Amino acid sequence: MRIAAVGFASPLHDEAWWRSSWKACLEELKAAGLRVAEPFIADPGRPLEPPPGARGIVAVVLTGGTSKQVARFLLKVEKPAVLVALKHHNSLPSALEARAYLRPWRWVRLVQAEPGWGAKVADHLRKAVEAREKLRGRVLAIGGASIDAQLEHLGPEKLSSLLGVEVVDVEASRLKEAMEAVCDAELKDSIEHLPPSIKLSGAIEAPVRLYLAAKRLIEEERATGVTFNCLRLLEVVGGTPCLAVSRLIDEGVLAVCEAEAPTLGAAAVVNRLLDAPFFIANVSTLEEGKLVLAHCTAPTSMGVGRLEALPHFESGLPLALDVELRLGEATLVSMDRGLGELTVAYGRVAASSLRKEGLCRTQALIELSQPRKLLEVAPGGHVVLAYGDLRGRLREAAEVLGLAFREV
Repeated sequence: MRIAAVGFASPLHDEAWWRSSWKACLEELKAAGLRVAEPFIADPGRPLEPPPGARGIVAVVLTGGTSKQVARFLLKVEKPAVLVALKHHNSLPSALEARAYLRPWRWVRLVQAEPGWGAKVADHLRKAVEAREKLRGRVLAIGGASIDAQLEHLGPEKLSSLLGVEVVDVEASRLKEAMEAVCDAELKDSIEHLPPSIKLSGAIEAPVRLYLAAKRLIEEERATGVTFNCLRLLEVVGGTPCLAVSRLIDEGVLAVCEAEAPTLGAAAVVNRLLDAPFFIANVSTLEEGKLVLAHCTAPTSMGVGRLEALPHFESGLPLALDVELRLGEATLVSMDRGLGELTVAYGRVAASSLRKEGLCRTQALIELSQPRKLLEVAPGGHVVLAYGDLRGRLREAAEVLGLAFREV
C-alpha cells in the first residue's frame, strides 16, 4: 500500500539525532511492506500537502514543539492517519498534544516506536482503507438532508470525508415523478407479496408506490442506500416511508428514516461493516430502570411473531409497522453531531409489542446496566439497535475509522 510519511521536528532539537531516527522510521515502514511516497520533513514556513496517490498518512513526531504543526496538517487530511511517537526528545508529549487538538474533529491512532511498530501501523492503515472501501457509496437523501444551518455546523459533507458515504439530495418532485411511473401491474404484484397482516390492512398503495419508486431511484443513481426526509414527504406521498425503510433494510439496503447525518453514519457502520440488520428507534422513555425504544420502521427480519400495519402515530397516514421484535442480547449505537464519536451500550431486548399509547408503533423494552447514564451522554434522540454483543467489533471499527469510542 502506498502511503505518505511526514516527519515533524523542532529547530530547538539536535538535528543529527532526529535525522538518524527519521531514517530508521522510514526503514521500519518499508520493512512492514508499505510503499513510502516521497517522504519529507515538514517545513513550518510552508503549507503541507500529502503526495498524490497516498492511501494513508504516517505522521512521525520526531521531537517536541511540533504538536500544533502536526494537528494543523492532519486536520486537512481526509485519509486514514497514524501518529508515531519516539521515546526521546519530548516526542510522545507532543504527539499526545497533537491528538488532543484533533479530537474535536477526528480520533487518530497513536503508536509508540517500539520493536515491531511498523507492522502495527501497516495493519491499522490496511484495515482503515478496507473499512472505508466497504462504506463507500452514494446514499440518496429523498426530500433533502435534514440539517439546520443555525444549529449544526457539520452535515452530509463530513460523512463523505469521514466514511466515504456520499449523500446526494433528491428533490421531492423527482420522487413524485418516480412514484407516478410505477405501473399498476408492478404495484399489484408487490402488494400481493406483502405479509398477509400488511396486505389486508388497507390504504397501502401510497407506501408501496414509495417503496418501488425508491428502489427505482437507487438503481438509476447506482446508489447503495437511501434516507428519507420524512416530514417533507408526507403530503407528496400521501403516506409515510416506514414500509419502504423496513423492506429495504430486509433487502440489505442501507435505508434510514429522517435524513439525519449522525443516524445515517451509525447505521452505515452497523450495516456495511458489521453486515447486520438494524432498527432505528427513538429513545422514548425510561420506565422502572428500563429504556423504551419506539419507531415505525423495524425490518421484519428482526421480528418474531406478530406483525401489524397501523396508522402512522403522528400524522395518522398509512402506514406504520408494529413489529414484535425477538428477545435477546442487543447493542445500541449512536453517533454524535460532530460525527466524530460512537456511543455504544450493550443490553437486552426484554419485551416487545408493548402497544403503549402516545409512542411510535414498534416498541421494545431494553435492559441496560446503566440506562440513566445512557440518557446523560446520549448524543441524540435516535439509536441504532442491532442484535448481539457488538461492542468489540464496533470498538475496532471506530479505531480504524478515526472515531472516538464511548461505551456506556
